[in-house]
Amino acid sequence: MLDRALATLAANTADFLTGPDADRLTSCGSTPCNRYLLRHGRRHWCSTRCGDRARAARAYARRTQPKAD
Repeated sequence: MLDRALATLAANTADFLTGPDADRLTSCGSTPCNRYLLRHGRRHWCSTRCGDRARAARAYARRTQPKAD
């Protein structure tokens, strides 16, 4: 039963990666994350948690950046 499920998963993955939607597959935009997602709309992260982490890092960088006089 497990072998059949894995074979189905492998076949579906191969179909997806060679199909018209393959260009929607992208890596998560959060630096420490190594997951992938299907891009749709403006989504850049695999989860809300990764999105929050990326936004917090940008906000921290803005606050700690030296002021230009």
